[in-house]
Amino acid sequence: MVKICMESKAVECNLCNSNNSEVLQEIKPYKIVKCKNCQLIYLNPQPLSEDITKTYTADYYATNWGQGLVENKYRLRTVERFKKRGKLLDVGCGIGVFLGLARKNGWQVAGTELSEFSAKYIRDKLNIECFPGRLEDLESASGSYDVITLWHVIEHIPEPLEVLKRAWELLSRGGMIFLATPNQNFWRIARDVKRRMGVNRDLVENEKHLYFFTPHSLKKMLERAGFKIIETGVDFNKCKPKLEHFLKYYWFSFVSRVLGVNCSKAMLMVGQKGN
Repeated sequence: MVKICMESKAVECNLCNSNNSEVLQEIKPYKIVKCKNCQLIYLNPQPLSEDITKTYTADYYATNWGQGLVENKYRLRTVERFKKRGKLLDVGCGIGVFLGLARKNGWQVAGTELSEFSAKYIRDKLNIECFPGRLEDLESASGSYDVITLWHVIEHIPEPLEVLKRAWELLSRGGMIFLATPNQNFWRIARDVKRRMGVNRDLVENEKHLYFFTPHSLKKMLERAGFKIIETGVDFNKCKPKLEHFLKYYWFSFVSRVLGVNCSKAMLMVGQKGN
């Protein structure tokens, strides 16, 4: 459920700039709406950017301390199926788990993070370059990176299309972008099943999400930013090292690859900048 209670502003569709939308769910003072033109699902109105930044405190990161090792190993394995080594930028890098794994494997790594606390921790404790602030404000030259990753970040960003366009500029020719985000197809099905069982469930999962992507809408946004879609698959997200989680991951991966239907809890998409 969306619980953010801050000053807010009305927004238009970030993908097609339309104001023509339908309300899917209302959670006062916010509404979950779907654009009638391109089907992007988003929160409207949205909290102000400066208020969102204030929520990423030391306490927020303390709840995630020590988590993410298993899924980030899987993500790095996915990256290295396409690129073996090079310069990698992780956007919204949290406490640096993925960056640490990538550096250990021989990558030249850097990160961006809204939280000054997190950025300082990564610089001081991990000795990894980390820029505090938004990707749009990063002063690196065009073509600086071979790979850019956004692991469960795009859904938190007020203007995701602008971020993807900046990522395209920062990538070298043939450079690749890797994104993971919750799959709204899964959450819609889960809500419908729960309601048939008499359980009232919200359409959305997380109180900090501003956008709710399907494989279709994420693909459209990446393409509009200039990327060619290379692969759509399943993200190994928040899974404990237990057999049932591995079986679910491989089952959803099989269905996505063979049948072309992605109903996984979290999806992964790979795009490439043209040569």
